Amino acid sequence: MRRHGRKALQSKASTPRTTGSTHGKHCAPNRRLDRPRPAQANRAWVSDITDLPLASGQRAYCFAFQDVCTKQVVGWQVRADTPGARVTAASQRALLAQRPIPGLVVHSGRGGRYTGNAYKTLLRDAKA
Repeated sequence: MRRHGRKALQSKASTPRTTGSTHGKHCAPNRRLDRPRPAQANRAWVSDITDLPLASGQRAYCFAFQDVCTKQVVGWQVRADTPGARVTAASQRALLAQRPIPGLVVHSGRGGRYTGNAYKTLLRDAKA
């Protein structure tokens, strides 16, 4: 960015947090903790949401799923709103594109978007 004479729109100190883990919903245990990186693709995915400030002063949110082995982004969605349906849409993209093996471990944030019934049902139906 410096080479092109560009600067960040705002400092990190004022960037809002996108994780709200005080939602009171049950979070799944961390099944990636203390495990080695998988040697094959589609065995473990990680997911998160990031806040994207726009020049207009508005914000957009990027939801992404990445394969832990290949580091490839396997599904993503960018939207101006943050309901759980956006996480579900991003995970559907990933599941359709990659066709993971049964037992896929999906590690994500602990926010309410990842604890919704639609998201849990999608992963259960995919046998992840």
